[in-house]
Amino acid sequence: LKLFGKASKRQGFVTNISDVITEFKRYNVENDVLKLALENIKNENLKNKMEDIFLIYNEFEKRIYKKYIDTEDDLTILAEKLDESNIFQGAEIWIDGFFSFTPQEYKILEKILKKSKVVNITLSIDNLEEKKLDNVDVFMPTKVTEEKLLKIARDNNIKYDKPIKLNCEPCYRFKNSKELHHLEKYMFSFPYKTYNKSTKDICLYKALNKYTEIENTARDIISKCRDKAYRFNDIAVITGDLDGYENLVRAIFNQYNIPYFIDKKRPINNNPLIVLIVSMVEIFSKNWSYEAVFKYLKTGLTPINNEDIDIIENYVLANGIKGYKWIEEKPWDYKLSYGFKDEEKDEEDFLNKVNEIRY
Repeated sequence: LKLFGKASKRQGFVTNISDVITEFKRYNVENDVLKLALENIKNENLKNKMEDIFLIYNEFEKRIYKKYIDTEDDLTILAEKLDESNIFQGAEIWIDGFFSFTPQEYKILEKILKKSKVVNITLSIDNLEEKKLDNVDVFMPTKVTEEKLLKIARDNNIKYDKPIKLNCEPCYRFKNSKELHHLEKYMFSFPYKTYNKSTKDICLYKALNKYTEIENTARDIISKCRDKAYRFNDIAVITGDLDGYENLVRAIFNQYNIPYFIDKKRPINNNPLIVLIVSMVEIFSKNWSYEAVFKYLKTGLTPINNEDIDIIENYVLANGIKGYKWIEEKPWDYKLSYGFKDEEKDEEDFLNKVNEIRY
């Protein structure tokens, strides 16, 4: 490797390269495309970087092709196999909830459009009249998607109906709130209109800090549930900074006795059962290392109480016990001074306790 020689030995390099390869596959960037691009690069550093990526990508494809299938190739394989399939022949398809597609997905949609009787696609766009794309338009990515889908239809001589705009005046979801409808319509629009009437569905609160902000929110929730017959599960608190608010929400909502669920992904590795299973495997793979053994014991899922775990942990650390010493049949009799004032009886009782915990 010309540029990544040293970087390839650092932690995280494999993950970064894996992400690059994933992007290549999703956007149909094959080795031939990279090779062609290399010929037109003048900057030496960029060329070295691209040559390294090309080399890794090429080698990855060679090795995986022999025995495995990369999950990122699933959609590419699907697009190829759709030519042989009749599953969509004469079918009516509905596609909803997307604002863009990857090149792999566009290929599949093209095959489906050719085979199906009708394909209905819904897109969230403010209007269908403006064909000029504006970079600051909130709906620009969706409008680009619409244009690409229509181009696929035109290129394949597929008849399509004129796109229809569903009536959203007022939007059904805001039928009971004029101010929310007004906000939805003019929030990112220019020119905009001012809402001159008094509002009851929208209010602002300027807090001194995050604590007072959440405390005011908690009081508002209690008030609505007590005075207006709301239920706690009717209310959602939304923030763009969950990490910054999570601990305060927990503390303040507990203080106000507000039941809550924080919708946040948690690493599976923090689950005690998963830690128990993984550490159990590590005990054997790492030859009864101190870390593996006590990670297993401290999951709280073993029949040994915390006090006994502390006793045997201190003994193991003091005597450097690891490896085969854990599974030897004879009792441990490593004798060090534990502050027993040379009283053999106390030391003997302690060793008996250690071996009892061990067995």
